[in-house]
Amino acid sequence: MAFYGRNDGKSLTEQQTPLCDLLGKKIGNDRLSIMDDPSNQDFAGARSFDDEGTPCHRRVLVEQGVFKGFVFDLSYGAKAGHPSTGNGYRTAPLGWGADTISFPPIPHLQFLTISPGSSSLSEMISDMDRGVLIANTLGGHSGNISNGDFSVGISPGLYVENGKIIGRIREGMIAGNVYDFIKNISCVESAVHWTPFGRFPALMFTQVPVVFPEEH
Repeated sequence: MAFYGRNDGKSLTEQQTPLCDLLGKKIGNDRLSIMDDPSNQDFAGARSFDDEGTPCHRRVLVEQGVFKGFVFDLSYGAKAGHPSTGNGYRTAPLGWGADTISFPPIPHLQFLTISPGSSSLSEMISDMDRGVLIANTLGGHSGNISNGDFSVGISPGLYVENGKIIGRIREGMIAGNVYDFIKNISCVESAVHWTPFGRFPALMFTQVPVVFPEEH
């Protein structure tokens, strides 16, 4: 996800994100809206205050493809000349199961959600001429994360042809740039699903480079 750690005050003050000069500008497809909502009771651990005691609130990050703003804790907010947005959380790097009490608060997206669209997953699959249904990937921490470049393994993936799932993909790869991908969203699922990083619907992208063995 393009905004997981790239639209925070740390990345902004250290100039480590392509979003630095894109506030209020179109960065994605009209179908894409992203928010962080600590008050959403559907999340386990929904809360009213962050780990620095700052009130939390629903914050729109992208609205119909337009980048709406960064998130800050007290420290990086002060460096950027911006008040905290209530996103100061004690969190382990990339969320890897360490004891978070040993980490100082940093600006972080704890309750990320992509707004659902209007199509069911089955409808999205039936609209595919030839493509891949990706359930998970391997190696998401690799690549040039600051710029959104990635190359990851597909694990697992299903091969779709003429609107039907016809096989399973083994050892497939997908590569590209997240910021290019979000400009090429053709459909958004009407339901959202829990992941370790938030609640997201399935997204359909066009012009995605995928490499996989002939047997699938």
